[in-house]
Amino acid sequence: MENNMHTLPTSLQRNIFVYYSVAAIYMLSISLPHAILTPLLIQKGLSFADIATIQIAFSIAVALCEIPSGILSDAFSRRTVYLWSKFLIIAFFLIVYFAHGLQAMTIAWFIYGVSVAFDSGTIGNEIILRVRDHYDHSGESSAKMVDTLVRLDTRIATICMIISGFIGSFIYQQIGFSLYWFSLLGATICIVIIFICFPDKNIGTIPQGNSASITKIKHVFTEGVRELIDNKNVGIYFCTLATTQIFFQSHFQFWQSFFLEIGMKQHYLGLLYVLFQSVSFVVSFVSMRGILARYKLASILPYVLCTTVFCIVLLLMPVNIYIQIFAYSIFVAIFWVVSNDINAQLRQNLTEKALSTLTSLASMMTRIASIIVLSILSVLLHLFPVHVVIPLMFAIAMITTLTSYLYASYKNANC
Repeated sequence: MENNMHTLPTSLQRNIFVYYSVAAIYMLSISLPHAILTPLLIQKGLSFADIATIQIAFSIAVALCEIPSGILSDAFSRRTVYLWSKFLIIAFFLIVYFAHGLQAMTIAWFIYGVSVAFDSGTIGNEIILRVRDHYDHSGESSAKMVDTLVRLDTRIATICMIISGFIGSFIYQQIGFSLYWFSLLGATICIVIIFICFPDKNIGTIPQGNSASITKIKHVFTEGVRELIDNKNVGIYFCTLATTQIFFQSHFQFWQSFFLEIGMKQHYLGLLYVLFQSVSFVVSFVSMRGILARYKLASILPYVLCTTVFCIVLLLMPVNIYIQIFAYSIFVAIFWVVSNDINAQLRQNLTEKALSTLTSLASMMTRIASIIVLSILSVLLHLFPVHVVIPLMFAIAMITTLTSYLYASYKNANC
């Protein structure tokens, strides 16, 4: 049987189409204000320090709610938890639109974080499980299809972020905060589509009585932790995801500061944003599974190390800014390839009964790592200029992530 989408049952193909359609609508909705988020929050009465505060509230909310959301998804219904997340995001949009000031925005971003936590490991994992079930029954490996679906998720998200960010930056100049009504409309459409078109094929059913519910939740959590302990590869993947946050937080939070400090004009930042998003989209077509099937790890490693050292030197030296953009983009490409592959490996290796629990645990670990990385960055930026700190963090990220990732790939290849 050919390992592509057309070999799947019609009902599963329909569910996949529904899921990715809703994922696109949601990403368009949530990304609409992203390109102008800082001026928007300043108009809401926040300072730059206040903006950092609400981002910390967001990260704390995600970290606190990731594991409970995953357990609830595994124990009860992934679709139900997904719908909860969308009702929460609607509450977030309404607070941002109507409220003003640090306290209200902190509450809003905390709710946003809870929504993100509830969204992870829900209907996306349901699709992966149904695909795996299909291939298991046919006696074929689902690895290639799972890898394809995970990378498709990244492509859709990236395209929608580029489109929505560009449109949002334009219409904000015309309608101001009213753009949040478009975001709210998109979230509402997601709720309606999933409620009507996505079947609720959860693994378990809701137990009768509080005692039975608590017992089931404890059982699901215990099974997830046991799998994490027993499956050494999963632990390595978790560590690798955590180390990638050294790069991603340095990049996401400070890429604008880095390029402004080395002399880039402010009006070019939008084009640079599109460039980096485009890089992440292009590399979503790159399969590390395919690369490692053709080349040995030992033959790849020297090239990766030489490229890393060369790019770090270029970022630190006062060379042409276009050369530095190229060097920076190399890091963006490498880390997105690693991140996509690790996410695919996790979904392929986890068992059905613990998939959402451990997906949420992985997300929680990355949030904790993010908070630690941002704390370290805040200290370093008081001591050194940003154009020195960012290449330093990239170097540390590459060393730690490469070590963990190559070890995970080696262990997986020899299992």
